[in-house]
Amino acid sequence: MRGDALAQQLAQRLAGWLIRRACRDLPAAARAERGREWTAELPAILDDPDVRSGWLRSARALRFALGTIRTARREHGVFRGQLTGADARSAGMRLFVCASLWLAAVCLVRLGAVLHIPPPHGIWIALVVLAAATVELFALAQLIKVVRWLCQHD
Repeated sequence: MRGDALAQQLAQRLAGWLIRRACRDLPAAARAERGREWTAELPAILDDPDVRSGWLRSARALRFALGTIRTARREHGVFRGQLTGADARSAGMRLFVCASLWLAAVCLVRLGAVLHIPPPHGIWIALVVLAAATVELFALAQLIKVVRWLCQHD
């Protein structure tokens, strides 16, 4: 029972943070009202007597909070293609981080070759390729955002 209570407490904190994050995407006029509405739903979800498992209630609260992010972005116009300067700066910073990760990986590979460290093999190759593909797709998404913003403000 202690684990359920701890999970619910952590879920409520994380869900609250996610809702606050979602409210940042809303216009100032709607931000406070929506934040209060969405935050008021959390105790009802976490104390739902129809759901026996505290872990399941916690998962539902987190799913609800993630849904508020999607809803706020849709209302604010992020999914309609309207990018703000803050969106472009944020995407640019994430793109810089991805490029830095690639540069660090290349340096590590070169350092390994100089120090005669054998390359990864077996399952490690698959994990490295999966991680590289994930970073590459993420970087591509950020690059598309930056280019779209630049095209809108040309």
